[in-house]
Amino acid sequence: MKNNCIAIFKVFVFALCFGIVFNACGPTSPETETETETEVTTEEPTEAEEIPSPPRTATGTIGETSLTIDYSSPGVKGRTIYGDLVPYDKVWRTGANAATILTVSGDIKIEGEALPQGKYSFFSIPSEEGSWTFILNKTWDQWGAYDYEEKEDALRVLIEPIPMEESVERLRFEVDEDAGKIVFVWDDVMCALNIEAG
Repeated sequence: MKNNCIAIFKVFVFALCFGIVFNACGPTSPETETETETEVTTEEPTEAEEIPSPPRTATGTIGETSLTIDYSSPGVKGRTIYGDLVPYDKVWRTGANAATILTVSGDIKIEGEALPQGKYSFFSIPSEEGSWTFILNKTWDQWGAYDYEEKEDALRVLIEPIPMEESVERLRFEVDEDAGKIVFVWDDVMCALNIEAG
């Protein structure tokens, strides 16, 4: 009887020790797993995930005239841009979302053509060969080029595109104050428009 009690006691102690060791080496507790999942899912999303074509502004002063270009900046993302995403020989918003907007504080000339002070939508017509057409339209507040009307054009100029050796991921505008130019670049194409104040 005494031997039976000792045997039962030994089994009990063994089971107790085994349980303690198993818990210490076993899988993480539900609380720990939840904390780990939270850490993973609370990472800040990248800009591309947050906004596919984030808003951008380019500013500069030429002479005494300030120029502001408001646009949305799409990415290449491995796509074929010109002739596919952006068709040739069709009016393009020259950006994404709402039409790109040029605001000038005074009268200027673009490629020698007069443009009065004001606010304009900024369109282009890409061409597979030869010059691109750049357009300033009086109806500045419009979405894309869906409601574009040629009769509202304030100015049209022809610009020879410059091929780029390396692709630029995000569409970008710049006002080059020293050179007196508005510069557009995206993917493997750059265009520069000559600007004169007054």
